[in-house]
Amino acid sequence: MTDETGRAVIADLCRIPNPEAIDRTAFVELGGVEQFVSIRGRNADNPILIVCHGGPALPSLPSSWIWQRGVEDYFTVVNYDQRASGKSARTASDDLDLTIDRYVDDLVELIEWLQKELGVAKVGVLGHSWGTIIGVTLAHRRPDLLWAYAAASQVICGRRTRSRAFSSRCAAPWPTRTRRPSRSCARSATTRVRTRSPSTGS
Repeated sequence: MTDETGRAVIADLCRIPNPEAIDRTAFVELGGVEQFVSIRGRNADNPILIVCHGGPALPSLPSSWIWQRGVEDYFTVVNYDQRASGKSARTASDDLDLTIDRYVDDLVELIEWLQKELGVAKVGVLGHSWGTIIGVTLAHRRPDLLWAYAAASQVICGRRTRSRAFSSRCAAPWPTRTRRPSRSCARSATTRVRTRSPSTGS
């Protein structure tokens, strides 16, 4: 199968033929940065569910055709490429604000845009990995905007998780031809992990 044929097959799989459906894309300015937004669902009157992707910079849109179609039967699904990610990366600059607070504010602005654009009062947010940091922070700060928050691979404490993952790997059996790191090496690496900034997940 050629790339062109593959794209045609996926496009056909993604078609929503019923008249009540919604299927649109737009670049929306959030926090002064144009960010790519996709809105899809079998019925435009269904509740809004925003997917907050992982990474950072790991957009869910390229693989959404694999898992999203069934969800669209019950929700109007909103995917957006976060700043410096996917199609939104075209306006990225060296001084771009990539703090967690800015990502959360972007999500707030996206919700406010959806409220005006689609006439909804509240939305649901589904966070994945890094996206759960954004989602749970939003849920804590602005619960008035949400009818629900859900998480896949919720990040609890990135720094502690990374340290434990490293320690667990050091304790696991190593291949016979691979030299196991010395205790001093493991201690040094664990110290470096603990002094880094909190991990953002994947």
